[in-house]
Amino acid sequence: MPAYHPVTFERHGKKHLLPPLSWAFAAEHHLAPLFPAEFAAAARFYPIVFIRDQEKLGSFALLGLRPGNNLMLDAHHRWAANYIPAVYRRYPFQMAPIKEKNEQYALCIDEASGRIADNGGTPLFDANGNRAGILENALKFATECLRHTQAGEAFCSLLNGSELLGPLRIDLKEGEKTLRVEGLLCVDDKKFGALPDADFLGLRKAGALPLIYAHLFSLANLRVLADRHKNLRKQAAAPAAPAAILPDSFNF
Repeated sequence: MPAYHPVTFERHGKKHLLPPLSWAFAAEHHLAPLFPAEFAAAARFYPIVFIRDQEKLGSFALLGLRPGNNLMLDAHHRWAANYIPAVYRRYPFQMAPIKEKNEQYALCIDEASGRIADNGGTPLFDANGNRAGILENALKFATECLRHTQAGEAFCSLLNGSELLGPLRIDLKEGEKTLRVEGLLCVDDKKFGALPDADFLGLRKAGALPLIYAHLFSLANLRVLADRHKNLRKQAAAPAAPAAILPDSFNF
């Protein structure tokens, strides 16, 4: 279970951050939250899908076809695609609201991540109690993620009210059985193509068109994901790739 705590000198002044050895913590994630700023890069590797939880809509990279199964990891928990969603590159950090203060956030770290140690890694603070470079990078990136979260909420709210979304149902043959993936949404290209000019211009002015086109383009990766699902045994024999270096991951 994650154990997030605000990063403070009092609690973490003598702690070190260990480099990531694998992406095993994401092995059971078949969906990854995706920010609009990532759509262009992510569309090359993942289907970008939408999920509605009651009236709230969110955008995600589809990583697998079954809950609990991330097809984008090899047998050694190395990432198979050249783009890794920002929520994973941000880990083990995230911004969390300060309950006592409205609209203020604190940088938190997951102390159960296995990445926090008394030595052997990179210090979080220097000898004077100031944030070390790695912590400054983490704070900057987590703050950027928070800003992009708010931008994503605005885009999804716009898309949710456009009446362009429809169900994305995936049927995959598994011998005599059929694996059916439901609950996903996508932009209906027929509805999109039939938009009145005024509505289309409204989406353009809002900056939504590049995001919609990236999403539609990304759906071609459903076939790639289906092929990866069928070739799990071959993936298990794949050689390990070098792990990503955490400081280099702090950018979009």
